[in-house]
Amino acid sequence: MVTEPQMYRLLVTGSRGYDDVLSLQAALVKVYQGRPRGSVLVVVTDWDENPAYCSGAASIARQWAIEQQEAQFAVQVESWPAGWEGPCEESCTHLDRRVWQDVSLCPEAGQRRNEEMCASGIGAALGAMRVGEDSTNAKDCLARLFRRNIEFELIIQGHGQGLPRDLVSGRSRPR
Repeated sequence: MVTEPQMYRLLVTGSRGYDDVLSLQAALVKVYQGRPRGSVLVVVTDWDENPAYCSGAASIARQWAIEQQEAQFAVQVESWPAGWEGPCEESCTHLDRRVWQDVSLCPEAGQRRNEEMCASGIGAALGAMRVGEDSTNAKDCLARLFRRNIEFELIIQGHGQGLPRDLVSGRSRPR
């Protein structure tokens, strides 16, 4: 009897401008090595084909996962792009759509995507944050993980002094 391998789901969220490839890759390797024995690491990101809607952290994590998968390691990747340009849903509470670079966007698409990702059986998460960036959707995602009691580790790029208190409080550990 052949059994399917267990999946260990790791959510990676972060700043759009995050570009510390080595630090994030080191954290991914650490999670891979510490995953439950015999399980497949599924790297879940908010990666989007449109780089304007995608975080640097998501791009780095996605690329790492693809390279590991190609090297025959037990790694898979899942991308959860937000439907920014799609129609609003009945549950939307905003008054107007936002216009950014002449494109009409649903301002709640990122929050909906974050909730769906966090509810998809996440085992742990990494937050790759760059000091000086607002990172609204990444902070929203981390807050949702915290409310679900899902542990996450923060990887901070830049000097950590002056980070918003809400970003470094809770069960996170700044690196």
